[in-house]
Amino acid sequence: MPSMRPQIKQVSVLGHGGFRKLSYAEWGSPKAARTVVCVHGVSRTGRDFDMLAVALAEQGARVVAPDLPVVEAANGWLPPLITPIVPTPLPWQP
Repeated sequence: MPSMRPQIKQVSVLGHGGFRKLSYAEWGSPKAARTVVCVHGVSRTGRDFDMLAVALAEQGARVVAPDLPVVEAANGWLPPLITPIVPTPLPWQP
């Protein structure tokens, strides 16, 4: 049975000024046949997808919801007006 509580993880991403940590929430099994990536809009967070992620995980999907840099900048984690950070791809799982 998939985990209904997300695991909070981090991945290093390369952006203006070097590497930074990008946080993301993950539900379901890393070995799931399907992976769904939920991307939030400006001023929102990856945790906006909690209810959807649980429903998808219950159907056997792995769900990943990152907290994009615009949110981290608003929280003071990144300098303002920074060049957007492009995350490194998550490991592909066949």
